Amino acid sequence: MTPIKKMLKNKRLASFFLDLKDYNNSRKEILNMKKALYLVLKGSNRAFETLDDLRERGFNATVVSSESLKRAVEEYPEERHFFNLRHLENHELNESILVIFVVEEDKLTELKDVIRWDTNNFIDIKGFMYSVDLNDYEGTV
Repeated sequence: MTPIKKMLKNKRLASFFLDLKDYNNSRKEILNMKKALYLVLKGSNRAFETLDDLRERGFNATVVSSESLKRAVEEYPEERHFFNLRHLENHELNESILVIFVVEEDKLTELKDVIRWDTNNFIDIKGFMYSVDLNDYEGTV
């Protein structure tokens, strides 16, 4: 009989190894944590085509219209809010859009690769992206 089989005959040791196995399995789940990817794209029809492509590939996100601080303050000094009815009436594209993705860690590389491809590494569509770990994540997204 091998030493491992002898150890596993001991119920206490067998229980310890089973607990250790459960611990390692739960640790794997923890290590595959959620990531947040923030994407800022200059507003254009191409940017919306990129978002459509991401949606078709199964990614979901929150999209927020945004403007640079410079444009908001210098070009519209009389308007102290960043979005108003004029934008809706004139169908104006804002200067940029902020897209917030929450994905599993193993999907992050695929998401970044699609964005890089669709934006031609941010040459055709100006913008940037960055990701952060979500250490205290709660929810169903």
